[in-house]
Amino acid sequence: MTVSVIVATYNRPDALELCLKSLMEQSRLPDEIVVGDDGSGAETKDVIERMSRISPVKIIHVWQFVCLQRCNCEQKTFDIS
Repeated sequence: MTVSVIVATYNRPDALELCLKSLMEQSRLPDEIVVGDDGSGAETKDVIERMSRISPVKIIHVWQFVCLQRCNCEQKTFDIS
């Protein structure tokens, strides 16, 4: 079974970092974390890039969450129904 976690964010880099750290501390790690970013500033992107470098889990940054809603995210490995 593949476990994917979708995290929605908008200009909350501190909260996003806490969320990603928490996900990485779970007893069962997800196979991937998809961060749906609804147009945040550069700080959010910086957090995602920094956390991606240290994460044992693949983190996919999707700009504008509408991409996920339309299932156009080329990188995803999960199914949206």
